[in-house]
Amino acid sequence: MLGGNTLFGTDVLKKKTQRRSNVGILVAVVAMVAIPAAFFYIVQGGSGKSDIPWTHDIDGAFDNASSTGRPVMVDVYTDWCTYCKKMDRETFSDQGVEELADYFVPLKVNGDDHGDFVSRYGIRGYPTVLFLDENGDELHRVEGYTKPSQFQTAMKTALSGS
Repeated sequence: MLGGNTLFGTDVLKKKTQRRSNVGILVAVVAMVAIPAAFFYIVQGGSGKSDIPWTHDIDGAFDNASSTGRPVMVDVYTDWCTYCKKMDRETFSDQGVEELADYFVPLKVNGDDHGDFVSRYGIRGYPTVLFLDENGDELHRVEGYTKPSQFQTAMKTALSGS
């Protein structure tokens, strides 16, 4: 025998087997990280970014509505609301919604910061989108997450009532 088990390559086989085992562990670790990350990205709706020119200035929005004759589209949201974020990613980033938004004064109101606004309009949950005339009178409302096609219909309804 020459050098113990090396004659028939068993040391070489052990090393190859060990390398395969290490590669297998690496693949498993990468999969454990990558698959949940990809799933989260897909479930969260990708990285849609809205081009709607939102303002957070309530008085300014109604001044703008008075001078332009456009109704105000108010997204009442909170920072902790998952469906509010989903509306931002999926609905407000939709091309058809963005095009219709040109006919409104878009306003975002954080419900946690503006309790008086929430009380005045009887907001019961988030997200709630109000369509208001320049005097603050309600034309239409959408409560909860709404898909882009349904939201476009709501926008058209609000426009027909203004």
